[in-house]
Amino acid sequence: MNLLPNYPNPFNSGTAIPFRISGKTHVSLKIYNLSGQRVASLVNKELTSGRYRAFWNGRDDEGNPTVSGVYLIQLVSGKRVRSEKILFLK
Repeated sequence: MNLLPNYPNPFNSGTAIPFRISGKTHVSLKIYNLSGQRVASLVNKELTSGRYRAFWNGRDDEGNPTVSGVYLIQLVSGKRVRSEKILFLK
């Protein structure tokens, strides 16, 4: 499992988040603020081996715009966890 750099970063209207999975497994990809609160859940399903890309538009799960700042991408595949920081600018 690899969490690849999102692009663009920093971003203001949206960012693509590429990742790779090796083997069939349940995958979740979520966005958190620096307080540890989940902002958005982008992926939550079983995937097979391959390269994937999620997209985050800077909105929370209810469609509300988020504030500018640093957020964390968290990718979980089986027991493995990867995180990266991203910067959202309005």
